[in-house]
Amino acid sequence: PGVGAPSAPRGPRQSVGRLFQDFLRFYAERFDFGSEAVAVWNGARGPPCASQVAEPAGLGDDAPAAAAPVVEDPFNPARNLGLAMSDGGLEHLHKELRRATSLCSAGASLSELLTPWAPPGDGAMTERA
Repeated sequence: PGVGAPSAPRGPRQSVGRLFQDFLRFYAERFDFGSEAVAVWNGARGPPCASQVAEPAGLGDDAPAAAAPVVEDPFNPARNLGLAMSDGGLEHLHKELRRATSLCSAGASLSELLTPWAPPGDGAMTERA
């Protein structure tokens, strides 16, 4: 391959569906939101840099009490996009990752997996069991 060209994939090829299932399972079961960062440019697991773990600014009572995910902004690596997440948003993220993993394990279709969810009491949509 030429300079900058991607290298040939190693190991057995997996379907896009299988890769998506593994992605969901990784973030639902193995990723430590309290000590790891989602960093696209690194391509490897690791701790967030110090500038990404600053206290949430301007969120007041909506600031997450639990560890907010560190999601590196690909255009500004020092910026943590996860700091804008509230406790409710963080809880919902974890629930959705577990729900999606469970649906995948049960052999659900992609259309079922991607059906929009809304909290109970929302008149527009209802929660799925």
